[in-house]
This record gives sequence, C-alpha cells and structure tokens, in this order.
Amino acid sequence: MNPSSAPAGWFPDPGGSGGMRFWDGSAWAPEAQPRPVISDDERAERLNNALMMAVSRGGRIEAHTRFQAVVVYGRPVNHIIHAILTVFTCLLWGIVWLIVENQGGEHRAVVQVDPYGNIRSSGLARSR
Repeated sequence: MNPSSAPAGWFPDPGGSGGMRFWDGSAWAPEAQPRPVISDDERAERLNNALMMAVSRGGRIEAHTRFQAVVVYGRPVNHIIHAILTVFTCLLWGIVWLIVENQGGEHRAVVQVDPYGNIRSSGLARSR
C-alpha cells in the first residue's frame, strides 16, 4: 500500500516492529503501539475457522489443541495393491507405482494461531 494515498488510520508498522503505527494522511506517528492481544476464546474461534477451511479443501484433523492442530492431506500409498498389480502386469505397473510413491502419500501441516490472531501453517515431512 502506498501510504501517501492511504486514508488516516492504524496500519502495521512499516519500521518492522510488529506493532501498529498511526498514519495521519501525510506522516507516520513517531511511536509505534504494540499490536493488541486477542482473547483466548477469539484465538480458538479463529483456529476453528481455519480448520474448517482446511477440511473443506480435503484435509483431515489428526490432532487438535486449543491453539494448534495437525492437518493431514492425501492418503497413504497402498503398497500391497501396487505390488500385486506389478506382478500381474509383468512389472509394467512398477512405473506407475514409482510415480505414485514419489508424488503420493500423506502431507501434514501444523496450523496454529498466535496471541495476535494470526494463522500460521507450516508443513511437516511427508509420510508414505
């Protein structure tokens, strides 16, 4: 956002303090204010909303605490089926099996909400 065209109001501190700074329409206020901490109930509600979005995109909730959850995407590779198909197709299915093994599997992400209400998601290692 270009501050010179922005209306007066509170904005994230451009100085990188992580707080909020007031823009009066022509200049920044000299002091930044810390960001307001939201209530625990609002944090939990924001996490639940983020988890509903993850589930609507095909995720499954594997673990859940009040402010953090693990979401799993995908399904584990069924190696028994692929082994049987590889034998019955004279090893031709082995190419498909290698591709599925490389691209498939489960992907996990940790979704958490910080005291300021920001949702963060970080991926974990893929399990096969």
